[in-house]
Amino acid sequence: MAAKTDSQEVVELLKTLMNIESTSEKELEIGQYLEKYIQSRGFTAERIPIVPGSTRHNVYAYLGQERKARLLVTAHMDTVPPHIPFSIDGDIIRGRGACDDLGPMVAQIFAVEELRAEGKLKEGDVSFLWVVGEEKGGPGMIAANDMNLTWEAGLFAEPTEGKVAKGHKGNLVFEIVAHGKACHSGYPHLGKSATLLLFDALNDLRAVEWPVSDLLGPSTLNIGKIEGGAGYNILAAEAKALCSIRVSKDIEGIKKAVQEAIDKHPDVDVDFKFQYTEMLLQWEFEGFEAEPMAYGTDIPRLRGDHKKVLYGPGSIRVAHGTDEYIRISEIMESIEKNKRLVMSSGASNSDGNGFADPGIVTTPPVTEPWSVEKVLATMTPTPPAEGTESPVPYFHILERLKTTKREGWRRFGIHRGESISDHMYRMSLMTMLCPPSLAPKLDLFKCMKMCLIHDMAESIVGDITPVDGVAKPEKSRREAETMDYISKNLLGKVYGGLAGAEIREIWQEYEDSKTLDSHFVHDLDKMELLTQMVEYEKRANKALDLGEFAYVATKIVLPETKKWAEDVLKERDEFWGTKAHVHGEAGVDGGVKATKVEMQAAYYDRDDGSAT
Repeated sequence: MAAKTDSQEVVELLKTLMNIESTSEKELEIGQYLEKYIQSRGFTAERIPIVPGSTRHNVYAYLGQERKARLLVTAHMDTVPPHIPFSIDGDIIRGRGACDDLGPMVAQIFAVEELRAEGKLKEGDVSFLWVVGEEKGGPGMIAANDMNLTWEAGLFAEPTEGKVAKGHKGNLVFEIVAHGKACHSGYPHLGKSATLLLFDALNDLRAVEWPVSDLLGPSTLNIGKIEGGAGYNILAAEAKALCSIRVSKDIEGIKKAVQEAIDKHPDVDVDFKFQYTEMLLQWEFEGFEAEPMAYGTDIPRLRGDHKKVLYGPGSIRVAHGTDEYIRISEIMESIEKNKRLVMSSGASNSDGNGFADPGIVTTPPVTEPWSVEKVLATMTPTPPAEGTESPVPYFHILERLKTTKREGWRRFGIHRGESISDHMYRMSLMTMLCPPSLAPKLDLFKCMKMCLIHDMAESIVGDITPVDGVAKPEKSRREAETMDYISKNLLGKVYGGLAGAEIREIWQEYEDSKTLDSHFVHDLDKMELLTQMVEYEKRANKALDLGEFAYVATKIVLPETKKWAEDVLKERDEFWGTKAHVHGEAGVDGGVKATKVEMQAAYYDRDDGSAT
């Protein structure tokens, strides 16, 4: 649905903001304008100096007289230099701040205004915060911590290409300083070149293997600025390099590695300037694409346990350059999407009951290394009680299997698809139709239990798919840790711990995949997926090709369940008829990308190479 705001009004506000120079440390005028603008729209607005007496002010705006709000909608006013005035060519707006961060800010403003006009926001629902200095150390957002306010969620504006960010890298900024001895360059033995000392230290730094995150990718070093020396004919007395590392995980380990690399050079020092850790963000919103971002933001600088959402129009790839731009159509689309994020993030609810929808349960991602404790800390209002003799806390954790969707379908836009519980329930019923040739060889009652237990760890781990970038050993570690928590912390004292021990034992049997019972349940896991695949395709009337999932048919091992899979794939081919469609069971030859096939093979094969 298109945004109802007049695009010309959007362009005019963005033009005004972009024509005010607001490079870092020159944000006074744009802050003054935004204060008056938002007051004219009926908001209460404050300009708050970042330190007493400073001419650098954040702008905080809210409805009515109540400063506290459930949702914070925030962007930064400052831009990188140099100032580039506004220009427009058809659908494209060019100039400094077009996409970073004035265009995304404008989209947020009009999204909130539309929701107000629709009667969906009231006093206490939402507030704006526009900060200084994001591009240069973040003093504005740091100062916002002194406002003595908290929020349930924060919607942060940055150019994310219209996708919700799964997370973003942190940053470690430091300066390396080499100390030499100046002398005439004709007699270098009489001195010591700080430039050469610096280069030696930088080469050691470049040789360090920095940590890699499954979600955010590698941590990366940038040697951004080098300076030193007085002339070509003088050995440099001092040389320095300003560096940064985009941190995907373990910022303290990286800091230690930097120090160790520099400590090898007695005439070289390191001065750590500032740092912030990587961020894992709230990203599961219906109808939105999501991916991790390689850049940093102000998000880590705002303290609190609020949910954190990062979204905006425009691309970071053109930010900071001489041809920074954004499309008007992107902003208009972003207005509508921002409206959905505002409502989904808990600012209000459409029926006016005054409480967030209790049927929506999401688990914010956690920083690496992953642990059960970190996930439990995100649960609201509190995680289940541990160490009790009652099974009720265990019953509560099972509810998460009902509210957690199967992620593979969400990648194809099926956001209201089956939950983990839905998947396991049909599997358990499938055991009752075990072919007579196979049934006498199995403990079908245990197989039914195994169907209901095999994905239980996803109540805390979530549904990790082959394309999520989580290595199989790490996935197994998370799931085993979760099953230990369930069987010991929640069920260890319930009826002598026998039920917990049985659940853990059956889950492990499925994971090890050594028994005929476990092979049958693994086959049912894949059969249920194949069946659901065809059902979604039929419901979409051939507008949705889910054929890549048919790959799992090649991993079914028992003759009886192979026959079931053949029947499903035959039914699928008859449905598609002559219309071209992907045959995942044929791998690359069937139209699946080679990289996807490799991911699937790694996910579905046991360590010994055989199918599970």
